[in-house]
Amino acid sequence: MSRAGLILALAAGLITATVANAQFPARYVAGEHYTALEASAPTRAEAGQLEVIEFFVYGCSHCYEFDPMVTEWASELADDVTFRRVPATFGQAGPIYARVFYTAKALDLGQAFHEAFFDGIHQAGRRLVATDDIRAFFVEQGVAGEAFDEAFNSEAVDERVANATRLMRAYGVTAVPSLGVAGRFWTNPRQTGGYQPMLDTADFLLDRARD
Repeated sequence: MSRAGLILALAAGLITATVANAQFPARYVAGEHYTALEASAPTRAEAGQLEVIEFFVYGCSHCYEFDPMVTEWASELADDVTFRRVPATFGQAGPIYARVFYTAKALDLGQAFHEAFFDGIHQAGRRLVATDDIRAFFVEQGVAGEAFDEAFNSEAVDERVANATRLMRAYGVTAVPSLGVAGRFWTNPRQTGGYQPMLDTADFLLDRARD
């Protein structure tokens, strides 16, 4: 190839690459698809592990819609990733719902109760914010009323609700559902454009955290 031909070929390659980059920009951009935290948020991850947190509120219809998706996604995470849910404490109902979540944890009720409580609000139309109504719901799920009272009013649940609020603030959570990743990143559907894109972004952020 002549020198002129080589120059033309290089120029053509440069133009092609420039067009390709314009058509396919960086897929995940800080400040657009996720937020990089200025200060690391606390995690429970052990050495060599990464933590993903789903922030949610039981009264949130979007959280209810997202719940089966994130449950399936979490079941397929790599061995070096741990997943947990943390209730956001927005508004008047947020702290009550957070107390429900940690009461269920204290009573070791598991995923079945989590789904049933979501269904009670969003399928059965029960508001479930008054203590008597919440207690009745727990009893319907087979929990002794006295066991509910002890857990619901315990200092341990108080502290876990307070910790949830502190963690929510550390991540700068302003919307739910959302995901905190590795104590370093936060993302939500408004940033990513949907639930599945948020999960894809979280996968990207986990890979980034491994580097």
